[in-house]
Amino acid sequence: MNESHTPQNEPNSPGQDSADTPKPQPESNQLPPRCAFQSLCGAVNSGASRAKAAAEKAAPNVQAATKSALYWTAYGLSYASVFSWTLAAHLTPESSKSGFRAGVAAGKEAVGNLVEKLKRSGEKTAAETSSDSAPLTAETQPSPA
Repeated sequence: MNESHTPQNEPNSPGQDSADTPKPQPESNQLPPRCAFQSLCGAVNSGASRAKAAAEKAAPNVQAATKSALYWTAYGLSYASVFSWTLAAHLTPESSKSGFRAGVAAGKEAVGNLVEKLKRSGEKTAAETSSDSAPLTAETQPSPA
């Protein structure tokens, strides 16, 4: 108990050489060494969070630009179609207009007749295939075209 208190007995005192002081030993509760991929994973996560923040900032601008583009596209299409139709309607002579009307009516009639013919042939084909239960032979098979 009779120890004298001198600066040499204290660690890291100014009069003492730092090479003589013992280094502290590593404690047993230190973290394990880092994995080689931890820094890569950290960089990827950091980049992903920054990209998400940038996308959140840019989303309103992209939405506004998309809405504007859709508006002007719809405007241009409707203007062009109405303008050209109105111009054609005013510049076309009456005789051509009546010819267009007659052609439209004839086309509708032709399509109606074709649809009816296809319906009748489809019903006839279905009736023929249900009544034919005999297998095809060389005599009954259609010849190649």
